Amino acid sequence: MALPIAIVEDQTPDAQRLEELLQQQLPEAECTWFACGDDFLRAAAEPGLYAVVFLDICMAGTNGIETARRLRQTVGDRVPILLISAYDWSDIEDEARQAGVTAFV
Repeated sequence: MALPIAIVEDQTPDAQRLEELLQQQLPEAECTWFACGDDFLRAAAEPGLYAVVFLDICMAGTNGIETARRLRQTVGDRVPILLISAYDWSDIEDEARQAGVTAFV
């Protein structure tokens, strides 16, 4: 059974590496990559489309926190949202959780 995962990351090498890691750990993972939050939000309008979402915090246009906020308005709490950052997220943790982020990577 397939596990549909969305990767929202504007850096191609980072998205590819995350997809590789996910598929190594979860062979059933079917990853779809989006280069920006707006493209993802248009595609994710259908509830239940993705089992989990990985969002980069820093993207051009709609950032990860705003993307999470808007996604929660569309799909509610059913989908885990994992915020990706190479930096310490303690400064943005409260805002991210209020926006609906489930966990941090």
